Amino acid sequence: MQVVQLPRYISSFEQSPLARWSALEPWELTVRSEAVVRQLLAELPSREFVITGEVAIHRTTTVESGAVLKPPLIVSAGCFIAAGAYLRGGNWVAESCIFGPGSELKSSFVFAGTKLAHFNFVGDSVLGSGVNLEAGSIICNYR
Repeated sequence: MQVVQLPRYISSFEQSPLARWSALEPWELTVRSEAVVRQLLAELPSREFVITGEVAIHRTTTVESGAVLKPPLIVSAGCFIAAGAYLRGGNWVAESCIFGPGSELKSSFVFAGTKLAHFNFVGDSVLGSGVNLEAGSIICNYR
């Protein structure tokens, strides 16, 4: 069986806060998502983030009223989270990502510039930089 090495498929992986978990395969990383995000939360520069419990939102991110954000969660700089988006349990989101209305994210790691339009579900996944998922995409639990 071939080993899936995340740095081989995501060019920015080794420069990200997730680099220390580069030996894990994607499904090993996502099953540990809550613990990984909690560890990263403890290391965040608090002056750059609004931290409420185990939810950290960068000060330059826009979160519309009606979005649901559940811990543990980190959303980095310059992101946009629309009304009706649902980010739940164990997510790390890099810079400049967009989550449209009705998008749901669960136990996932999302790299910079990725966009989930409206009515998407991404669960137990690692999405590289610049991924664009249009309306109605479902990505989860694939090995």
